[in-house]
Amino acid sequence: MTVPDFALPFDLTLPDIDRIVALTVLLGASLGALAADVLLTLRPFARHRTSRLTAALMLAALVAGSVAFGAVADHSQTSLAAAAVAATLGALTYGWGVRKAEAGGDPGTAGVLSDDELRRGKTGSDHWVLVVGPAASGKTALVGGMIGEARTRMRAPSRSAEDGDLRVTELGLSDRRGAELKLRFWETCSIEGHRRRLPSLSDFDAVVLVVDPTQHKPIAGSFPDTLRDGSEPTDANDDVLQLSEALSGGCTVWAVVTKADLLRLSVHPPLVDSLPVGPGWYGRLRDMSVLDRHPLVQDLDLGQLLVEHQPAFEWGTGSPLFAFAGDARGDPFGARDLLGALLDTL
Repeated sequence: MTVPDFALPFDLTLPDIDRIVALTVLLGASLGALAADVLLTLRPFARHRTSRLTAALMLAALVAGSVAFGAVADHSQTSLAAAAVAATLGALTYGWGVRKAEAGGDPGTAGVLSDDELRRGKTGSDHWVLVVGPAASGKTALVGGMIGEARTRMRAPSRSAEDGDLRVTELGLSDRRGAELKLRFWETCSIEGHRRRLPSLSDFDAVVLVVDPTQHKPIAGSFPDTLRDGSEPTDANDDVLQLSEALSGGCTVWAVVTKADLLRLSVHPPLVDSLPVGPGWYGRLRDMSVLDRHPLVQDLDLGQLLVEHQPAFEWGTGSPLFAFAGDARGDPFGARDLLGALLDTL
């Protein structure tokens, strides 16, 4: 079947085009783009996270395109070769378009850290920070707050990856001299049980110990049961001692008490006496100096946060800190101070 001739100016004519060959080439190009799209959702090729629904639709489109291709493709060598070339060009064009779009994207947009990057060794421009704390203790919210504060210094989109319950986020930042540094946060519930996934503790430049007051055993029972979400309480003092036994020196540790807004919901007598009733809690916790924070830490029965643990590690500047993720009752605080202290020290 050929395209019928029709009148053209200047006695020009169109060559005969086999519609089956043309359709085969068109479908081949579409399949190439669809295949590239599906491939770019898979690790280690993925550069952005894709929702399950979107990934399912992309895969369904690839399957449907393959069926259509099989239904109309002419099995001659000419049309199949033309389809293969068109598919390759379609895939390359799609990949180029994706990279072009990423290059002009928002530096704060999160991407995906490939498997190779996740498992590579530490380099001279790397600064690795271990963020350790119980599940649902606010680790990711704290890291997200620091990413938000670092947005103006980011040279590339942040990238993250998950391996089991281990989450890694990497930022490309500019230091004060304009050179690039890579700040990588490793979030984990415990320093034990990740020997194959977590680098040696000696590779970390700093540790952030996240303390969730609603899961801290000495006072956990003073909070409403719904805030604990069925999690088993742990003693944060034991976590500090565990760090002191595992670290071999040369590391700085920051202790951060997250979910500071929930402290006012505790019926623990020292907390009731030290925190104001009503919205006054916000200004009290946001504006506390280091010296003001020490009595509150004692009220939380977190005595190990006030004890020196050298030579295993030293407490970071301003530690312990209190953090609040922010909501309608007030803007977030804590993440900016922690990021500033980290960068100054590193």
